[in-house]
Amino acid sequence: MIKQLSILVVDDDSRQAALLAEAVTRMGHRTRTSQEPEQALELMKSQSFHLVITDLRMPGMDGLSFLRQVKELDPDAEVLLVTAFASVGSAVEAIKIGALDYFEKPVNLAWLEAKIKAIAEKVTLKNENRQLKAELARAVPQVRIIGKHPAFLEVLDQAGKAARSDAPVLVQGESGTGKEILARFLHSASQRARAPFVAVNCGAIPENLVESEFFGHVRGAFTGADKARPGRVEDADGGTLFLDEIAELPLSLQPKLLRVIQSGEFCRVGANKIQMADIRWVAATNRDLADMVKNGRFREDLFYRLAVIPLNLPPLRSRAEDIPLFISEKMQKMAAQYGTPAKEFSKRSVQALQGHSWPGNVRELENLVERLFFLVPDQMIDLNDLPQEFGNFVEQVETADPNSLQEKVNKLEKQCISEALKASNGNQSEAARELGINERTLRYKMKKLGLPSATSSS
Repeated sequence: MIKQLSILVVDDDSRQAALLAEAVTRMGHRTRTSQEPEQALELMKSQSFHLVITDLRMPGMDGLSFLRQVKELDPDAEVLLVTAFASVGSAVEAIKIGALDYFEKPVNLAWLEAKIKAIAEKVTLKNENRQLKAELARAVPQVRIIGKHPAFLEVLDQAGKAARSDAPVLVQGESGTGKEILARFLHSASQRARAPFVAVNCGAIPENLVESEFFGHVRGAFTGADKARPGRVEDADGGTLFLDEIAELPLSLQPKLLRVIQSGEFCRVGANKIQMADIRWVAATNRDLADMVKNGRFREDLFYRLAVIPLNLPPLRSRAEDIPLFISEKMQKMAAQYGTPAKEFSKRSVQALQGHSWPGNVRELENLVERLFFLVPDQMIDLNDLPQEFGNFVEQVETADPNSLQEKVNKLEKQCISEALKASNGNQSEAARELGINERTLRYKMKKLGLPSATSSS
């Protein structure tokens, strides 16, 4: 359906403005008139117009100057220039500035109606596109990933490349580093983004129910199965199945999981009928699966099938420069949720947070920020507002010269890295594993701290 337009007619000749507005109204559109360009610009500040029809020559402001200001106020507004004094030079200049077209008086109403109809079709199409984009945005929520540390950005780059394929991904990292967020990012950036994302915590399912949870069951399959129920594999068909804490998956179920990953085939518990599922697999763990394979606690074939693309998330303690970003993001979310101003952290409190080891990683930091948001009455969160476990570091910060604090942190990092390199006979891969960081982060810190390069990866 063609949209009814809102049209502003500007002409210093009130009779001409009224006649033109009347003609446009008969075409089915809403009109306003103005005899002065300045008045028209004020109108545009309080009301949106799809089209402005203006005289080229008016006292106080010429049509080209008026056109420029119209485009500054509303770049989407179309402009038609009309005048009794046609000039090719003015026409070209007007179109360069952004006018849709240029014509002479007396106005050819048939031509004008065709032009307005074309504008209405354009506006309708633009609105439909905007609505479609909004619907797609609602259907595919964007996952916001925060961080600027080189090692983290490398993981994010790898995840973006992995999203273009259907290859299984294994996300490894300590508890609280954001493995599920990265999995959701993979899903939202993939061709499966509008299909389901189903998350399963393998460590939270009783062992006697884990097969039913994954594959579903038919009625009467076991005591209490009074009706048939689909499993998570069926729920995720066409989308992504995220297997959190995959290391906790019982050995008894691992062959069946391997089968569905390889072939897409599975059966509900108690059924003989083979079903098919088309799934993107993403698994996550905070354990060393390779070590579990060596010790016979995880199937080697399943490990290699899941780890086609391995992604290793660095712990928060190795990316201290990202802490201010997390603090700001969480505080803004809390402020928006509760309708209050976002609180700020003092420089000293941020330094103390950056010196913490964060065993719970990002999750621990977010919980702390939320706690401080509610409990600290002031807008500025300072050192003495931090919990007791920050006590030792707080004392160091309070007694230290702010300029020397980073030097002390660097000195401690340098000592730890030097000891790890010495223990590994200069092997960077082994030293990185010992420190709980990846090799790229180690190289970055060695360069930053002025440490000589050691033996390359083994």
